[in-house]
Amino acid sequence: IDLSLFRVGAFAGANVATFFLYFALSANLFYLPMLLIAGWDLSTAEVGFIFLPLSALIALLSGPVGKLSDRIGPRFPIACGSLVVAFAFAGLALLTYAGIHNFWIGIFPLMGLMGLGMALVVSPLSTAIMTAVEDKDTGAASGINNAVSRIGGLIAVAAMGSLAAWVYANALDASAASAIPGFGEPASAGLAPAIDAARLAASDAAFAAVSSVTALLCLTAAVIAWTTIPGERLPWPRQAEDRQG
Repeated sequence: IDLSLFRVGAFAGANVATFFLYFALSANLFYLPMLLIAGWDLSTAEVGFIFLPLSALIALLSGPVGKLSDRIGPRFPIACGSLVVAFAFAGLALLTYAGIHNFWIGIFPLMGLMGLGMALVVSPLSTAIMTAVEDKDTGAASGINNAVSRIGGLIAVAAMGSLAAWVYANALDASAASAIPGFGEPASAGLAPAIDAARLAASDAAFAAVSSVTALLCLTAAVIAWTTIPGERLPWPRQAEDRQG
């Protein structure tokens, strides 16, 4: 890895934004199904629909958003998309914290909002990474960015799992904690209604904490993108001058 690439402000900023965004995305997409299946007792088939908006919107919008990014520069779509994702995760936090257990009216629209935000980010972010460096370094730049996104996802699962387990344990009454399964574990048959209600409330609180942290990280990514990634249309002036020289 050529570490000198990180001296380029746009490249470094885009990678930091990538880390925060994919950290947040991985954490929510990993722990939300656990909450819905083990906590809310939804079927795996129904919960599988939460991935549909992300895949569909990225597939449908990446082309048009990429063309828009070429005309106005990648700064606005990346920052705007990160902000949209932050609102989606904040909505998930509020929904679960309030104990509103409605998948199709509550969770699914918010996942659609998240998908819209990521659709605004994915193509311009790749453009920002590839055009921030010289042509000979584009392969290395792309590889670094892919590694950053994977590392962000791996750290997210471990770190947010610890946070969720801590919040879950502290939300339960100590006397009843031993009879209640851990966060993300299905409830055993014959669990008393009061204990099951406490388990559900603790599960909601744990996921709300995860979503709150990831919403803040997406907001941070938006600020970083706005302050480090150029807003000029492509090709960027610096690179055009370098090629002419």
